[in-house]
Order: sequence, then structure tokens, then C-alpha cells
Amino acid sequence: MFFWFFNIVNTIGTIDDLIENITNQNIKILEIVEKIFRNLNESDIMLKDLCEIKYGKSITASKLDNNGKYTVYGGNGIIGTLDDYMFDKSKISISCRGAAAGNVLLTTSFSTISSNSLYLNLYDESLTLPLYAFLLKARLNNYVTGSAQPQITIENIKFLKVPIFDDYKNDNF
Repeated sequence: MFFWFFNIVNTIGTIDDLIENITNQNIKILEIVEKIFRNLNESDIMLKDLCEIKYGKSITASKLDNNGKYTVYGGNGIIGTLDDYMFDKSKISISCRGAAAGNVLLTTSFSTISSNSLYLNLYDESLTLPLYAFLLKARLNNYVTGSAQPQITIENIKFLKVPIFDDYKNDNF
């Protein structure tokens, strides 16, 4: 009888430890986001000054499967796999067509991004996480045009003002 009770106590202790770790991670993320947004109103840097904005690769549905080695991202997340990849490092991806237009994703390394998304080739890759955090909060759905087929174009977002990141490049993200 007591053995069962101690198992429950140990499990609860493990769950409490997990909750504490997740809470600490969330606090760290909030601290990073607060640092990023501190200079937002002072910014005159545009998205196009930080990166090259490109459209993803057109991929036929017949090439996608779940047996490939590398992940393929569509506008709303993972859509399948392929045997080759476009990028060896993570990329910021922005859904540019359909109901998901404006969704922001951070891909895994060794992945491909479909033509339903834009991707950012950052001139300075150390800005990936701060820019990703900013874009998550930037309400990119406000840049969507079109009614029958909602879309975001490179032209729509290239002048998006972003925070000054120089102060944050050397922080431990």
C-alpha cells in the first residue's frame, strides 16, 4: 500500500520538476522578447535591410511522402518529406497564400520550404531567433491582400520596420 503511495509522490515530484523547467524556459523567452521590443519605436531598419526575402520551392504532391529523410514545410507546418533539402540551417518561413497567410514558422535544419511560403535569407544568421520572435508578434496577417485568395507578397512585407538588433546579437539566446 505504501509503495503505491510513494510512486505517486515520486511521479508528482517529477511533474513538478518539468513544470518548473518549462516555467523557467518561458520566463527566459519573455525576457528575450522584452529586450527585442525595447527599441521597437526607435527603429528605422526594414526587413529588406536584414535579409533577402524569397519564395519557396514548387513541389508536386506526388514527390511528397512520409518516407523521405528531410522535412518539407508548407504554409501551415510540416507537409511531408523528401530525399533532398534546400537548406542545411533553420530558416524563418512566412506563409504567403491561403487562410494561413501570415503564419510564421522556424524550420528545422536540413529542410525544404514549399512555394506556399516565403523564407528569409538573413545577412546575419545570429539574428534568426530575435527576428523570429519579433515576427511572431508582428501580426503579419495585417499585410495580407486579396479576398478570394489571401496572400502576402515580398512587396507587402519588405518595408516592415523591425527593432534594432545590434544590442542583442551578443546576448545568450
